Amino acid sequence: MNELDQYFEITHSVQLKSAVKINKWRENFMLEVLLLYMIIPGRIT
Repeated sequence: MNELDQYFEITHSVQLKSAVKINKWRENFMLEVLLLYMIIPGRIT
């Protein structure tokens, strides 16, 4: 398991524990946005 899979697992487990239920499309979109946010080097404003 690489680092990206670990991030996906962590965010997925947080979403499962969340009171707000979202559909699969939005879940995948949020995971991709978080992943891209973590990959981009430097400061993001």
